[in-house]
Amino acid sequence: PDEPNDFWTDAFNVELIQKADHIADHLPQDLSRAAYIGEHIDVADVLNVGLRNPEELLSYFHYHRAYKTDYEMVCLREANRLAVKGHQAAKAAFMAKKSEYDIQMDYLQSIKHTENEVPYGNIVALNENAAILHYTMLEQEVPATFESFLIDAGANYNGYASDITRTYAYENKEFNALIKALNAKQLELIDTIKVGVSYVDLHLAMHEMIAQLLNEFEIVKLAPQDIVEKGITNTFFPHGLGHFLGLQVHDMGGFMSDETGTHVAAPDNHPFLRCTRVIEPRQVMTIEPGLYFIDSLLEELQATDNNQYINWAKVEAFKPYGGIRIEDNIIIHQGHVENMTRDFGLE
Repeated sequence: PDEPNDFWTDAFNVELIQKADHIADHLPQDLSRAAYIGEHIDVADVLNVGLRNPEELLSYFHYHRAYKTDYEMVCLREANRLAVKGHQAAKAAFMAKKSEYDIQMDYLQSIKHTENEVPYGNIVALNENAAILHYTMLEQEVPATFESFLIDAGANYNGYASDITRTYAYENKEFNALIKALNAKQLELIDTIKVGVSYVDLHLAMHEMIAQLLNEFEIVKLAPQDIVEKGITNTFFPHGLGHFLGLQVHDMGGFMSDETGTHVAAPDNHPFLRCTRVIEPRQVMTIEPGLYFIDSLLEELQATDNNQYINWAKVEAFKPYGGIRIEDNIIIHQGHVENMTRDFGLE
């Protein structure tokens, strides 16, 4: 292979080898106190490496991956800049009444990524398909009607991911008001984020906000506090508030309280939460509340005593729109929160 000449090579002494087993010529003879990290344990066997994926070392790395360097922040900002460009192209394609497949093509074209280069499979969902949390069908037929559009899509820059979601209504009806209301709640929650706050508490606070919307839009005929206490918000907001973001879309260390790997599980009644850490500077994370009308979850709710509090006529009216998710990527600083997604102009 040709010797690499990218910007990072100035920081390394690069030596090319022709075969994998030649690596031994560049390592100390005694590797009994060395650690191998990777999937090819047979390589560690051949080299007589003493430690293979030691848990204490991996836990240290995973915990500290939550704190991004200045370089990593630059990469994450650029990944957001690219994805925002794609989201803007996707919105224009939706308003032009294109199919899910064609919206996806416009997104990829605008950020100059192939489908294999985006950090995860884009969710491009029209109408009721937005109720499917991990929808990836990409229907090629143009739907008979255009009601709503949910896009969850990111970009990749030097291996670092962005992960952004927006939801749009085609016409300015009540569902559009619900989108705007959830968007306002998401921004309101971000305004409360500061160093020392628990991510779990942020998630629980968002459930209270979802309850306020369910009450305000007359979807549930209870006071917001009662909606939360009866667990009704879990039907409409069935996933976690977000997760760490970095080299992996769901970056490592979200459940660790220290560098030894002490595990802090999600609350029993919120098992899908992906982060239980305390907010600290240099953490990068997503904030992605949602409000959905998912048939299977609504059927479960209908089979409980809580069904009497639901305005089922309003639920049926919203079901053709599928659901809403609003997701931004943020950086925690000592005195403020940097919202990369909004800073690049995505409303």
